Amino acid sequence: MILPNGDSIVVKIPMTMKGLKAVNVLSKEHIKINVTLIFMLSQGLMVTKAGATFISPFVERLGDIGTDDYHLISDL
Repeated sequence: MILPNGDSIVVKIPMTMKGLKAVNVLSKEHIKINVTLIFMLSQGLMVTKAGATFISPFVERLGDIGTDDYHLISDL
């Protein structure tokens, strides 16, 4: 249960199929959500459409595997 006056509370949810479903449910309750573990543009678009308030791309990991991490940020 999220208490009243919880304007500064943000729930952190990983980008998984279950996480995506949770974002959909919680956003309908006007709960702020930060979705983590975003590796691709399509994931960012899915969670945004589901109602995420914030998204957190996993930039460091992308750089480690040789992907253009800042390109993902600019696309998002």
